[in-house]
Amino acid sequence: MGSGPALVACSEIPNLDFFRGSYGAKAVIPLYRDSAAREPNVAPGLLNKLSKKFGKPITAEDLAGYIYAVLAQPEYTSRFSKELGSREIRLPLTRKAELFFRAAEFGRALLWLHTYGERMTAEDRPKRQIHPGKTKCLKAVPDDEDHYPNEFRYDEDSKKLYVGDGIFGPVEPEVFHFEVSGFQVVKSWLGSE
Repeated sequence: MGSGPALVACSEIPNLDFFRGSYGAKAVIPLYRDSAAREPNVAPGLLNKLSKKFGKPITAEDLAGYIYAVLAQPEYTSRFSKELGSREIRLPLTRKAELFFRAAEFGRALLWLHTYGERMTAEDRPKRQIHPGKTKCLKAVPDDEDHYPNEFRYDEDSKKLYVGDGIFGPVEPEVFHFEVSGFQVVKSWLGSE
């Protein structure tokens, strides 16, 4: 694994090009084992054991939120890069109930954002109510064949992304440089043919 999150989420069944275009969706881990969402895809007894430890019921969604909060950010892969050399992801589990529930709620909010409001909905996170970003098309990319963009560049000072004759902004540096396991998402998308 390279830099970036150790775990990503999607609301639909991913195709083989979902992650990096080379690994495909071979490591998909659904939250439930059945389509009715009654049988959590969790080791038998784990939710009960966690519920006893933390003094209140733990759901599959709580555990998924906690896992996502820990694994879906670059600090995890950075901090445990040596251990991740074997490609086995290990989850540090807190013993503190308050920390577990705070991380679980944070992870649920991230899952809601990362699935465009399709998963982990709640009263304050309604289905598909993601607010649009601030980046706008400032100058359209020509769609005629003679002016099809062959190159792009990013100006970090102005936060503008130039795609051929087109301009988009503001594009935050964190967005432009975002990567998943060494895969630079925006650069790869713009560089594909």
